[in-house]
Amino acid sequence: MKVSKQGIIIKKLDNRTAVVETFLMKTHPIYKKSFKVIKKYLADDKENKFKVGDIVIIKECRPISKTKRFEVVENVGSVGSVEEDKIVGEEVLGAEEPVEEEKEQENN
Repeated sequence: MKVSKQGIIIKKLDNRTAVVETFLMKTHPIYKKSFKVIKKYLADDKENKFKVGDIVIIKECRPISKTKRFEVVENVGSVGSVEEDKIVGEEVLGAEEPVEEEKEQENN
């Protein structure tokens, strides 16, 4: 079964290779604290049509090189700058929703 993941392109190594950063929210089994697990994957960009800051979906494929095992399938959105503290479009990646109290304060 082919695995697909969603992440942000944080770096372009050359015309065909992109570094895609994914994250997953996990909960500690004993302490019940949520934490973020960040992983980086090298993905093949055959047509060189994606750029840094794009939110993309990558899919597992045959080994292309020693470390490259994924290919970029489609563009989901775009992020203004990867270095910012708050990423525009982070809700697309599955980040937590704002607290209800904050929503009520925005409405007033």
